[in-house]
Amino acid sequence: MDKILTDEDGPYIELMVGAYSDNQPDYSWLQPGEVKSFSMYWYPFREIGGVKNANLDAAVNLEVTNGVAKVGSAPRRHDLR
Repeated sequence: MDKILTDEDGPYIELMVGAYSDNQPDYSWLQPGEVKSFSMYWYPFREIGGVKNANLDAAVNLEVTNGVAKVGSAPRRHDLR
């Protein structure tokens, strides 16, 4: 499966923005009176070198190079409006 999803350097992550659909991309039309809503959550993860996992509270990263582990975490800012 990795060969389908990447060139030559292994698996990667694509961070997406916008409303999630179980049938991406969803180009369906809204019917009269129909409403769709969604929430977006942003994480300040630039300084942690990437994202290995995330939930609604934080994004985390783990890089191991030559036996040395570098761990980073970026909690989501809850005060943004």
